Amino acid sequence: MENLETKTFGRWTVLNFAGYERPNDYWNCRCSCGVTRRVSGKSLRFGKSKSCGCFKREVLSNSPNATTHGLSRHPLFKIWSGMRQRCLDKMARSYANYGGRGISIDDRWLKFQNFYDDMIKTWNTGLTLERIDNDGNYTSSNCCWIPRSSQAGNRRTSVRVEIHGETMCLAEAVRRYAVVGWKTVRYRMKLGWPILDCLTKPSNRTKTL
Repeated sequence: MENLETKTFGRWTVLNFAGYERPNDYWNCRCSCGVTRRVSGKSLRFGKSKSCGCFKREVLSNSPNATTHGLSRHPLFKIWSGMRQRCLDKMARSYANYGGRGISIDDRWLKFQNFYDDMIKTWNTGLTLERIDNDGNYTSSNCCWIPRSSQAGNRRTSVRVEIHGETMCLAEAVRRYAVVGWKTVRYRMKLGWPILDCLTKPSNRTKTL
């Protein structure tokens, strides 16, 4: 059995071994908010338990409209919560790559309702939040939605294109000009199409109203 004593998992710090009850090992842990609790080793190792629940309560306390209008069950609420955790929770696993290197959130977006109002019009199921400038902050002008499969490696922000004499990252070009989806744009680029045609030429499958 792995010794977890003194290790941290999210907001938990393991104090000592609490005992073994088949099939799980248990550990006494202290949350960063001060709460102590016995937590199974499995929950710690697999990230199922990251705090006593204080982080979720903090998120909810900053978004009264989410609970009032039932939006806490909307997929955007989970995305917003993840964004806050990456940037604001020093105990989060990914904090070092976000808040730890200076990535912040627009004050307006600290309230879920404002984030929802700004981003819901362009969101569809299966899309994930992406910063256009990978070194920029989470703001409405620096964020767009892309397919989750396109997010790996942050490639779309490293690809630079020139349109009308202006050089920009591909994600920004798609946000401004595309009339087709990401997959279509990428496929056309592989075929060697001019970038403006990749973005603006309607697909044969595009329906006109």
